[in-house]
Amino acid sequence: MSVVCYRPVDAQLTDGLELAAGKLRAYRAGDVVGEADAPAGSSLGELLGSYRAVELLPELEFSRDGTRREIDVEISLDFSLPLLVMGSMSDISDRRRGLWQAARVGSNDFLRQDDLPAGARPWAAQEKRGYGWEIVLPAFITAVGDPVFSQRAGLAIEALIYALLQDREIDLPYRRRITNVFSAQRPTWSVPLPMIRNEWS
Repeated sequence: MSVVCYRPVDAQLTDGLELAAGKLRAYRAGDVVGEADAPAGSSLGELLGSYRAVELLPELEFSRDGTRREIDVEISLDFSLPLLVMGSMSDISDRRRGLWQAARVGSNDFLRQDDLPAGARPWAAQEKRGYGWEIVLPAFITAVGDPVFSQRAGLAIEALIYALLQDREIDLPYRRRITNVFSAQRPTWSVPLPMIRNEWS
């Protein structure tokens, strides 16, 4: 299935989302592929920023630029201290490889876990309030420039760290599929979790 471009529709009504006369419409290649009643008084910017547009059109898949990007990665743990973990991530298909780092920090952002969709970041459910891991991603992930793609890579690293901390059985290297596609069934969010930092310390 083709994905819908998650942005305001262009001037030619070709690709994107439009809010008009109380209706939210999704366009793909010039066709309306989804329509829903919008909450009274809402704006398109509000619906996009909160990802409420995704909930209103649950049958559709979205990405920021309307393209589907998926890679299978292997995540390895190379070095570990109580408050710092480092490892590598490799794209299995084309052998790109980069380093990641995670540092344990306290931040009010971690108090926003309850603002995430139900079931998001389940591995952090028993974490001390206000604490978690701040992650620096490999350059080949961040170079894509897609916050959803980076979010999914950060979630994969978080899941690995918590599995190790909780002594859960896990295969290393840890394999995951990372995608930039999101939907009501595979949600994304604007809350800055996982916490991702763009530079190395």
